[in-house]
Amino acid sequence: MITIEVTTAQGTFLRAVRPASILPEGVERGPIAEDAIRGAAARFGLPDFVFHPATERRGAGTREIGDAIIVTGRRGLSLQVKARQHVTDDVDRERTWLERRAAEGSRQATGTIRRLRYPGTTRLENLRGDVIAIVGRDIEWTPLVVLDHPGVPDVALGGDAVVLSRRDWEFLFEQLQSTVAVVDYLHRIRTLGLGQFNLEAVRYYELAQADAATTPAEIDPAFVAIGARNESAPMLPLPPAEPANLIRWILEDIASVPRRDYSEEQARGRLTMLAIIDSAPIGTREQMAETILAWFEQVQASPPEAFWWRVRNYIYFGRMHLLIAVTGQTNPIVAEAFGHLIRLRHVERGERSADEAELTTVGVLLQPRHDGRLPWDTTAGMVEGRVELSPEERASMERMWGTIDEAVGKAAEVDSDDSLFDPPSRG
Repeated sequence: MITIEVTTAQGTFLRAVRPASILPEGVERGPIAEDAIRGAAARFGLPDFVFHPATERRGAGTREIGDAIIVTGRRGLSLQVKARQHVTDDVDRERTWLERRAAEGSRQATGTIRRLRYPGTTRLENLRGDVIAIVGRDIEWTPLVVLDHPGVPDVALGGDAVVLSRRDWEFLFEQLQSTVAVVDYLHRIRTLGLGQFNLEAVRYYELAQADAATTPAEIDPAFVAIGARNESAPMLPLPPAEPANLIRWILEDIASVPRRDYSEEQARGRLTMLAIIDSAPIGTREQMAETILAWFEQVQASPPEAFWWRVRNYIYFGRMHLLIAVTGQTNPIVAEAFGHLIRLRHVERGERSADEAELTTVGVLLQPRHDGRLPWDTTAGMVEGRVELSPEERASMERMWGTIDEAVGKAAEVDSDDSLFDPPSRG
């Protein structure tokens, strides 16, 4: 175990980084390490983003491509795992093994990316059991090598691929509790060159402290005039993320809905929807949860006949728009009305964007349940790209929901209903 001293504006704290999880003895270590690496990503992140190796026919048989593939919307990891069956006391010998396996894994991970970028789609099965057709050429890939090895002093690895130890990998997922956040972090450090093997936690905290000291980005000028507010947070939190949080509950609710007769396009869309929700910055999730759960308590206490809504808009990084709504009504018509809100806000956001085709809007509606099995029902919908509304459709939606200017202006007065959130990143 290593202990890192982290200095913040609130004081100094110690972060203990545990060794990698223990693997069974007396078995071939490679396959067990692969399972452990995929399992950590599924347990601390979401199994829907984690895919088994791609397979393709070669003559009379098949071959695997990669050891794992992770896809979160527009970004992905091509992952190779190398495990040391027996570690010796010879430091030079172990350093040589690490350097050779890192180079070998880098070539293989890069080769997998070339294969995934072939025209057409690659059908992959994720750890949820869903088969999804991945369009590899549309994904921004990072090659990654994870070495199952305790490490040796003073060895830096990387280059064309990011190279981590299994302890590094598990630390990132335990720290961030989000697949999207881990993939974004690995994409970021690929540009930083070599990293000290088995000490990724040290680099993480150096970057996190730099993020915390960075001036927040300005709010989107298109929304300043209507009273939107900027709630910024560092991309890399210093304290570990809470493992049980509202965003994770929502993700699991959506992911666990049974799929019957899903088309390939619907399956890809569902994965995109999950990625947008999981893009909620880690440093803001606790505040989001406090606000939304407070609304939920209010809605449960309201009279059954009350038509009571609370809606908040969160805009991330200029192109991802998340609406979360709470209502006490359980009538199916309410979900249909919420679908109109998603489309209307998407169109209004597009009118303020330089690249409307890049925008995606996801809406999540929470409605209370009274059977004691679950606290709420979750309904979700998504709109992508350019959307046209007829004058009649738009007028009808605006009569129902009001314009975003009106909604955000109202939110500025009462500090609730339909307010806008635009972090975006620091660092």
